[in-house]
Amino acid sequence: MVPVLEQRLLDGVAPSALEQRLIDAVGPSDFNIYEGHLTKPQMASAMGRNTRTLDNWHRNHVGPPRIKFGGVILYNIEAAKRWLAAQSLPHGERAKPPGQTYFQKPTQRQKRGPGRPRKQPSPTAAAE
Repeated sequence: MVPVLEQRLLDGVAPSALEQRLIDAVGPSDFNIYEGHLTKPQMASAMGRNTRTLDNWHRNHVGPPRIKFGGVILYNIEAAKRWLAAQSLPHGERAKPPGQTYFQKPTQRQKRGPGRPRKQPSPTAAAE
């Protein structure tokens, strides 16, 4: 597997400011910050999902673990493999029992009382 930064450089994508500082400090062959990690688009592509799906999973605490480094969301490959293995179910067991959801149900809004009483028409207006 080609390291992410080297692949981006091969694809003609300019390194970010943080990546460029790291390259200038230690050289690209000495140190690769992304070694063993996938970016969000790479992870989504590997899983056959959209990046927004990964965001939804993260928000609902059901997706693979991730870290944020320098504004870049990274997924550790080994942690993602462990997460994927933990998703397996015994034969015949359903992932989601009927009528249940993985996500939190919206909270019930309290019913309001009758509110302010309506203004009664004045007796003089009714007589006219």
